Amino acid sequence: MFCLLGIFIFLFRFWFIVTGKLVEGRIVGYSRGTNDDRHFFTAHRFRICLQYEEQWYYVDSLESTTVPNGAIPKEAIGRYVKVYFNPHTPKRVAIKGMHRLTWISVIMFLFGLLGVWLGFIIELEL
Repeated sequence: MFCLLGIFIFLFRFWFIVTGKLVEGRIVGYSRGTNDDRHFFTAHRFRICLQYEEQWYYVDSLESTTVPNGAIPKEAIGRYVKVYFNPHTPKRVAIKGMHRLTWISVIMFLFGLLGVWLGFIIELEL
């Protein structure tokens, strides 16, 4: 299951990079990614304002930042970033240069491979 989820996340981000056009945008805020108060940390997606072919778009990024529950992230507001924007799906973008999501998917895939390998080894010993 971890292998499949890791591949899905990697391909999802890769699809944004392949089908999107590189556009400059500005981080103007955050969208709250989780609404559960039971956790100690909260993930916030970056909210980006960009202009593409004389139209302004406010989009959420695939990447996010994590802060303690109740805190408001302020680290990147006003920062200009390059994003992969697809005008046919104008709700989400992938930020160029942020590879946290890619690393998460690779680590999930490796954990899945480790689980399959350990299961295979245990099955051989029985």
